[in-house]
Amino acid sequence: TNNYAAEVAMFGGTSQKDPGYCPCAVPAIDKSFRIRLGSFATMGAPGNAYQWEMETMPMKRTMSDAVLLPNGKVIIVNGAEVSHLSV
Repeated sequence: TNNYAAEVAMFGGTSQKDPGYCPCAVPAIDKSFRIRLGSFATMGAPGNAYQWEMETMPMKRTMSDAVLLPNGKVIIVNGAEVSHLSV
């Protein structure tokens, strides 16, 4: 058996709440979101509900890239503080 559990993380994004509205410049947010999925043995077990955890990043970011390093840490590179959409 493995001694690890899968996690999903999202870093930054925009504060735009209306998906039908597409401005040219949307400010980024400084939040990251993570959910620990657990192992197949514990999925769906009573009291083991999945919940998103939110953390604040040092800088606002949108359109960033994340790389998982060999030591288990994640480095976030690239991105912008304002997204520029071309329609």
